[in-house]
Amino acid sequence: MSIVSLSDLLAGARPDTHCVALKDHRQITLARLRADVSHNAQRLSARCIRHGAVVCEDGYWFLVGLLALVKIGADVILPPNSRAGTLRGLAHELDVLLTDSGVGEVASRVALESSETEAAPMRFDVANSRIDFFTSGSTGEMKRVTKSLTLFEREAAVLEQMWGAELGDAPVFGTVTHQHVFGMTFRIMWPLLAGRPYHSEFHVAWEPLLALLNGPAMIVSSRGLYDPPSTHAFFTSLLASLTAFVTGWTFADCWWHSASALTRSHGAVMQLRDRDRPCRKREPFIRMS
Repeated sequence: MSIVSLSDLLAGARPDTHCVALKDHRQITLARLRADVSHNAQRLSARCIRHGAVVCEDGYWFLVGLLALVKIGADVILPPNSRAGTLRGLAHELDVLLTDSGVGEVASRVALESSETEAAPMRFDVANSRIDFFTSGSTGEMKRVTKSLTLFEREAAVLEQMWGAELGDAPVFGTVTHQHVFGMTFRIMWPLLAGRPYHSEFHVAWEPLLALLNGPAMIVSSRGLYDPPSTHAFFTSLLASLTAFVTGWTFADCWWHSASALTRSHGAVMQLRDRDRPCRKREPFIRMS
């Protein structure tokens, strides 16, 4: 697969029928994405919006809200969660809060809508886009991190160069939220720009996700969802149909040994960073058979 810039993608670099996401067992095409972004951008353009937040449960509507704000030239703020306290703390910075649900008891809340009409190809000023993320705050105060869509494009290009040939057109699943930079990068932006469909739902439990696997796939996940004693059985079931398993954390030793043995015949484990303990390889890597 090859990387296409976000601006080129929405300007027609891929066919209108190209599948960008999977939602409720339905394909969402590039034409539908373009129409929904254009429709919501037009709704927002009637307001004086300089800073907007996006808080969505669904990964597709998250992308629509983010791109709609970028389209009108607004800075994007991505709260780490939808808790009332978090949103109240950011309310003074926001002109609008875009959402796909009833979250957010703020006057500026706007529900994203699906378009009933098609939209012409469009271009974006990704270089001047500003997206503010926040650390989770689990170990202290939340910290703000600012990125542009250009940086996401560059990161996607590097990831695709490293691992794209192994992944092919495998669809992407995830147990990490798109509200965090890790989830947005690996679960949404990388597959979007590389041409792989991503599943819009992020799963908080493994069982529903595993039930959806029916062929090669890539899973983006975080650490420690199962206790070590059940690890080998878990990985046997998981990796049997995977092309890649991406994790943002280091496996405990017993997890890693199980995963390493299984990847020789079943797939890949990509280890992206280590926060807990020294790792045998400190650079990102992929283990394949």
